Amino acid sequence: MHKIISLAEARNRAREWANGRGDIEGSPEYFLKIAETFANENEVDLTVIRGDDLLKQGFRLMHAVGRGSSR
Repeated sequence: MHKIISLAEARNRAREWANGRGDIEGSPEYFLKIAETFANENEVDLTVIRGDDLLKQGFRLMHAVGRGSSR
């Protein structure tokens, strides 16, 4: 059976993620781990788009920002 997440719970989770250390809890790897865990627990399909595939999907700004990062 699927678990339903309330709006309040989702908001609280987002606040927790935003208040973390940027060098660890703000990394793409950190958020990917969270997304993978959520997808597995809730039987949700997850697609990860990286690198130049972002351009192909139309995520030009995200690609540009990511190019400026070591991660």
